[in-house]
Amino acid sequence: MRGLALLIATMMGIGRIPFAPGTAASLAVFLVFFPLRECFFLKWSLVAGLIVVGVWASGEAEKALGLRDPSSVVIDEAAGMALVMAFFPQAGWITLVSGLLLFRIFDILKPFPIRNLEKFPAGWGIVADDLGAAFYALAVLKLAKAALPGWL
Repeated sequence: MRGLALLIATMMGIGRIPFAPGTAASLAVFLVFFPLRECFFLKWSLVAGLIVVGVWASGEAEKALGLRDPSSVVIDEAAGMALVMAFFPQAGWITLVSGLLLFRIFDILKPFPIRNLEKFPAGWGIVADDLGAAFYALAVLKLAKAALPGWL
């Protein structure tokens, strides 16, 4: 079972990419999710699935690897990026690429209180901080769209 958890947690090995595995996972989700973003049931099922399975797989990966929030675990970035994209079903490339960039910035910087979310136990902490980064990205993107109508 741990082998399956590691496969899921690393998104079929994307997390083992030596440079910026979280960004690679976010980009992979972006590319897969883009054509699905207008399918309400499908996109929200994927978001929910990534969160639920991500919590389980991340927790198991921590145990298997003996590390707290291992960098090879990227299912959390997948869940966060999918959440950002789900809120913009009819958005174009500029909006969604902006969402990708904002998500990665907030995930890397972890502004208050995102870092505190990492303190949740096991897989919950791994996934929760990325969901927090997604909510920050969503807030900034919504504000930017309101301030720059027609541009984003």
